Formats: sequence, structure tokens, C-alpha cells
Amino acid sequence: MSYSDYLQGEHWQQTREQKLTESPACQQCGKGRGLEVHHLTYDRIGHEEMGDLQVLCATCHRRTHDRVPDAKDFKRTGGGTLYGWETQRFNEQGEKR
Repeated sequence: MSYSDYLQGEHWQQTREQKLTESPACQQCGKGRGLEVHHLTYDRIGHEEMGDLQVLCATCHRRTHDRVPDAKDFKRTGGGTLYGWETQRFNEQGEKR
């Protein structure tokens, strides 16, 4: 399964809704519209913990992926298979930990 396929699946949609309910505004700028859920780590794809995720508006999400080369490349290519990815951890500012 590709990352793009995963994001369309029921599990991710439920996880995403749970995170948006928990954090109903962008965690960087405070906007309450156009919200997306960003992975701070890809270590637990398919069984994410809420702390693995960050709510961002579309603008902040794009800026985060532009700032973090690994995340930008991952997003642009749509990932690969869900297993065997080289993973990186990022803090809430999108910087590598």
C-alpha cells in the first residue's frame, strides 16, 4: 500500500478526525480553517499515537514540508510502501530531532 493510498483509507480518516477534534486550530499560527494533519514521525504509520501528529493549516503544512527536506521529498513522491521506509523524527517546528 502506498502512503497516498493509506491517507485515503478509513483508519487514517478516523485518526485524522480524532486529532482535529483534539486540536481544532493550527498548532503553529492558530488558524481554524483549512486544517490538515501532519506526521511528526513516520515510525508508527498505521498505528499513530496522537503525539505523532500535528494539526496545521495548509499554509503552515506546506511551509513545514518545504523546510524539512525528508518530509518534502516524502510528500512529493507520495511515499513508497508503508513498510521499510527510512524514518525521521521531527519536532513541532518541523526540525529533525
